[in-house]
Amino acid sequence: MQGLSVFYSVFLLNYLCVTPSISMLEKSQLTSEPQGEYPSQTQLNKLVAVHPGVGEDATEATSFLNNDDNVFIAQDMEGKYRVIGSEKWMNKTTASQDLG
Repeated sequence: MQGLSVFYSVFLLNYLCVTPSISMLEKSQLTSEPQGEYPSQTQLNKLVAVHPGVGEDATEATSFLNNDDNVFIAQDMEGKYRVIGSEKWMNKTTASQDLG
């Protein structure tokens, strides 16, 4: 079953779309859990991204992420990249700030 979870495609990031890069802290976490019942079980991918910023840019990013469908590309512990989200299905992003 090798290759079933590999994304074989060539894609370009649209220069008109917003494609910000966010540096995350080591505390960030990427998990994949089973959900649903057999034979329609799928994977629920969760990305907890920790960013140290609390300024205007971070507040703007929080508002944008909470009010739009997003696709994230995250690097895992082995240096490989995971695509979280899809342009075909709605997804839920919950961004918050700790203003300390």
